Amino acid sequence: MDDHQFRDGAKAALPIVLGYLPVGMAFGILAQKAGLTAFEAGLMSLLVYAGASQFIAVEMISKGIIWFPIVLTTFFINFRHLLMSSTLSLFFNKNSLRILGLLSAQLTDESFAVAMSDTSKILNRPKYLFGL
Repeated sequence: MDDHQFRDGAKAALPIVLGYLPVGMAFGILAQKAGLTAFEAGLMSLLVYAGASQFIAVEMISKGIIWFPIVLTTFFINFRHLLMSSTLSLFFNKNSLRILGLLSAQLTDESFAVAMSDTSKILNRPKYLFGL
């Protein structure tokens, strides 16, 4: 069973992935309307890694707001990730801080919800959560 952790997590994530597709397209359209290039929108998706923050940032950019309030706003919106990763860390007490850091960097609202829906699937199984 241990060898299949990543695959099991990825399988559990399939509905999440299907939900991301229309959200990603909507973000692309809004980013384009705000004047961002495809490269800038892609870079934002790579660096911000939080849909809610991206949508708010694009709105603020379209209004001509300077960078500091945008960064501050996205920081506070993303603060919830600290709470979610702290909660999940309780289920990974046999893992190193490096593994915990990698897990928390990939955490989304949706993957957190799926992980917490059945914590027996994630208990000291970081590969499952990486797949998810």
